Amino acid sequence: MSIWICPRCLRDDDRQSHHLYGQTVCKRCDYKKGSIRKYEKITEAAEKRVNEMRKSLGSLF
Repeated sequence: MSIWICPRCLRDDDRQSHHLYGQTVCKRCDYKKGSIRKYEKITEAAEKRVNEMRKSLGSLF
């Protein structure tokens, strides 16, 4: 088994990863190897949603 360094949490311990449907997934942060672009899109969408929620909540306080 090769050592894989998770780019999100920078863990290079292979015992910290598991395989899900043939993909290497970091157990610590659930980052999937090879899903950088997908992760960035999800983060952008989440940030946009959080900002919208903050604006709507800001009017309540």
